[in-house]
Amino acid sequence: MSVTDIRMFCMDSAAVFDLDRTLVLGSSATVFQRRLADVGLGTEYHIPGMSIFQKSYEMFGENPLMMQVARLLVRSAEGWPVESVAIAADAAVDELLHEIPGFAPALLDEHRAAGRKLVLATTSPDAFVRPFAERLGFDHVVATRWQEDGIVYTGELDGEFLWGRAKRDAVRDLAEREGIDLKKSYGYSDSAYDVPLLKAVGTPVAVNPDPQLTAIAAINGWQIRHLDVSPGV
Repeated sequence: MSVTDIRMFCMDSAAVFDLDRTLVLGSSATVFQRRLADVGLGTEYHIPGMSIFQKSYEMFGENPLMMQVARLLVRSAEGWPVESVAIAADAAVDELLHEIPGFAPALLDEHRAAGRKLVLATTSPDAFVRPFAERLGFDHVVATRWQEDGIVYTGELDGEFLWGRAKRDAVRDLAEREGIDLKKSYGYSDSAYDVPLLKAVGTPVAVNPDPQLTAIAAINGWQIRHLDVSPGV
């Protein structure tokens, strides 16, 4: 057995989960917005028609326009106290737990029992989603990071905006650092924009897929699941 073969044999596998419309039924953004408002943040920043955008997202999935809105929202966080955002994120956890589809916890347990690392990979801000991921026992979080100076957020990104290929690349970087073999791993997402990530893993699964991902999954023979119903339904 070669050194390369030994290294591959010793590598871990993982189960990589998207967040919105995959691990939670709708959009986590609406939950975070309410909790930010509770600590006096975000109420001064209003985008006309945002409720329509969010309803469209919950029904049909993400699209490039919504991602442009998400990029703009980074700037609105300039001057937000890091501590206040952390309070809001912690307060959102219980509400998000109620949004988890019924068969998701068993799926997470199945992967844990098989010895796979659990990875949450999302475009959402790391500061928002990490407390939720930690409560669920995820081993790693791959998320968009906001730049901060230790006291407040600066309104700039700390690294890439993790969407599409950038999310895939960030998961690949994590896998390399942590000794994870993505070809022995699973990936779960609802969005056609996560196809680069799904193609990077050995077992891609389309969860509550948007119409485009439904077609792509059918063409490629990928499993399609809805975690709010029994497997196979």
